[in-house]
Amino acid sequence: MYRHSLRKRVAIAFALCVAVISVAWGFAFFGAIKMVVYSLFHDGMVHRRWPIRWQPKSGYLKRLIQAHRIHHAVRTREGAVPFGFLYAPDVRKLKKRLKQQRAASSAGARHDR
Repeated sequence: MYRHSLRKRVAIAFALCVAVISVAWGFAFFGAIKMVVYSLFHDGMVHRRWPIRWQPKSGYLKRLIQAHRIHHAVRTREGAVPFGFLYAPDVRKLKKRLKQQRAASSAGARHDR
């Protein structure tokens, strides 16, 4: 009736359970690491909520922080400039896009009146 013996079926079920639990723990571990890094970087360096006063002078981190600050230049979701969490486009491009979005939203607001 069954292709495999009971011992083999139990072993397969056990292996699947271990695999599922391993993947779940991997996601949990990665999520915990990401939240620690995010809170230290985002809250500490970008929003200056931690007593960390170091600011990068050039390179990747400077561009990332500038892009994130441009992202938060708008108080609402509408009109915010998207940027990647790990990749930030050129700051000049983001400023140009923010300026275009502000012009479009102010033109739309005048048109709605």
